[in-house]
Amino acid sequence: MISEGQPNLLQKQAPVSRVLVYSAIIIPVLTLVIFIGMFTNGNKAANIAGSLDGSTTPQQSGAVRSSDAILSDTDAVGLATGLGRDSVRWFDQRSGKAFEGDLRSGTVKVISDQEVPGFASGIWIPGEQQAFLVTEDARMGRRFQFYDYRTGSGHVVDDISLLAVSPHGTRIAYVGSSTEGSMVVRVANIDGGDPKTIFLTRLGITDIVWKGEDALLLSVWKSGATLTDLVELSLDGTLSSVVEGKENLEFIVSDQGSVLTTYHDPSEDTNTAIIDPATAQQRYLLEQTSAKKCAWAPDGNSLLCGIPRDASQGQGSSLAATDDRIVTIDAQTGAMSATISTSGDRVGVYSPVLSSSGTRAAYIDLFDRRVHMVNF
Repeated sequence: MISEGQPNLLQKQAPVSRVLVYSAIIIPVLTLVIFIGMFTNGNKAANIAGSLDGSTTPQQSGAVRSSDAILSDTDAVGLATGLGRDSVRWFDQRSGKAFEGDLRSGTVKVISDQEVPGFASGIWIPGEQQAFLVTEDARMGRRFQFYDYRTGSGHVVDDISLLAVSPHGTRIAYVGSSTEGSMVVRVANIDGGDPKTIFLTRLGITDIVWKGEDALLLSVWKSGATLTDLVELSLDGTLSSVVEGKENLEFIVSDQGSVLTTYHDPSEDTNTAIIDPATAQQRYLLEQTSAKKCAWAPDGNSLLCGIPRDASQGQGSSLAATDDRIVTIDAQTGAMSATISTSGDRVGVYSPVLSSSGTRAAYIDLFDRRVHMVNF
């Protein structure tokens, strides 16, 4: 065996004069290589935003507002707030690898470089190094696996078609099936333990979101119908209507319980409205968009939204790659309070997330499927 750092005795030795000539050539070259290597290594910790598309580190709040910084270098899904005050987390759509990005510096760390077979999406658990990994398999179908990144262990929670994690990350609510063929809503511990059935229905449920810690919002439709209702379901099984008979219904909920809902009413114009949790009254916004193109600020007083530049596309699917303006909206007045300039030719906002500090945000761009970040 040839020991590292020792001459290889099997090789012929070069004459001394040749060694001196080689040394005169090689030493300066090695010095230059080492210098370049030191410079390169010193910049490896630089943010990904500065190495992917030529953009620079985002400036601090108060500088010119821009959103041309890219955090991810692959297609992303499952964007959510991170464990840091100004960080976000996401998954690589193809492999299921997990990442966390700092919105102040633009640096990205790998949470897990383990590939997930059949990965489709993921749902992060707030404040924890845990997530539900959604996989799809031709034999097993769609499955939800509770996974703990600290221990590297997990297990599948059976009979789930839709799942929502409570705001504090202590419980889950999910839609499954019953033996009678109906749809059932269950609430369980965060790992799927101790499930309790709270609602049984033959209505089709298309979305489920927690409203605070004590109620759920469901979008439902009747068999054969094309219109969707938004209903509130208490944990004791009491159902109450919020809005009825809408098309393209989408909604997101603030930590305070306010609901931003977007829909098209066949008998009226397209509407974007904020529903007050106390009075259930709707305040309409002037700007038309899709709810999944928006995010609530942590204090519930404002929203960050992607607004299609072409107003006729304002109430299309949130997954449509519309060319959007990024704006902030006052939740009390419904008025646009600021426009955040972008340097790219097109910006297609989807699933934006505001950091815990409320001063930075990230979103998935529908044109390149990457995670972009913005200060405002």
